[in-house]
Amino acid sequence: MKFVPLNENIEYSEDIPEQKSEGHLIICEVASRLQELDSVHSSIGNTICPSVRFLTRLTAIQRRSMRAYRLVLDILSSQDSLSHSLEALAQRHLNAQGEPSKRQAWLQNTQKDIETIEELYPEIGYAMKEIMTRRGEGKESN
Repeated sequence: MKFVPLNENIEYSEDIPEQKSEGHLIICEVASRLQELDSVHSSIGNTICPSVRFLTRLTAIQRRSMRAYRLVLDILSSQDSLSHSLEALAQRHLNAQGEPSKRQAWLQNTQKDIETIEELYPEIGYAMKEIMTRRGEGKESN
């Protein structure tokens, strides 16, 4: 191996790594987590990787309803959608006229979305249905 002596009088340029966009960093994090999911479940011996099954289900939900897709992502991450009052949740969504939705309209849309989710991703759909049922029972007892 041949070494090149450094000359102290010459300034050598340093490579400055390019700053990655926030979107790029998030995608890298998602890819890393999907790999981790596959490695955790690799001992099970499934022919379809858990990450592929998860992404396929999310894609199927998104193709049916963007609203249902966003609801699934929320439930699996921040869980913001079902932790506020129905009135507050309805105010955050706009109807076709560009006005905030009414409480009843939001509830009907959410129930329809949960049916879609339950059909395509039964585990999450069942859990969401149970949450909505409990919310209704809690309101009746007050």
